[in-house]
Amino acid sequence: MIIESSYRCKERRHVDTVAAYFDEKASVWEEMEKHTKSTVQAAVAVMAGVAEGSRVLDLGCGLGVMIPVYLQLDAAHILGVDISQKMIRKAQERWADYPNIEFDAIINAVQSGKADVGIAGMTVTEDRLKSIDFTQSYTTATQVIIL
Repeated sequence: MIIESSYRCKERRHVDTVAAYFDEKASVWEEMEKHTKSTVQAAVAVMAGVAEGSRVLDLGCGLGVMIPVYLQLDAAHILGVDISQKMIRKAQERWADYPNIEFDAIINAVQSGKADVGIAGMTVTEDRLKSIDFTQSYTTATQVIIL
């Protein structure tokens, strides 16, 4: 299982607003999710095609509320991605008994066969191009210093 944070978007201000909202809610989210019916979660997972051996990409994974459902359906691999750093931290704590991977280990995991693909907001560099293949870039990021 990999739980990672990703927050790249062309409209950064919108991403920051959404991330701030979920960061604020992270401390109370667990109480809120207690009211979610597990039968609804299971139905959603089945309709999405999750079955034995599935490789699941859970976008907006929050605290990992769907992980028990994926495990019950015998998913082989679960990747959780969320915009909120606080949600990710809480999910990693909550699912600490399951293997997680840090951003810096993604390339090695793919090269060693531990993962089929690495999904991350990763900058294409000359060094990285020597050892891995990238998809076509979907966003451009720049940094400036204003004095």
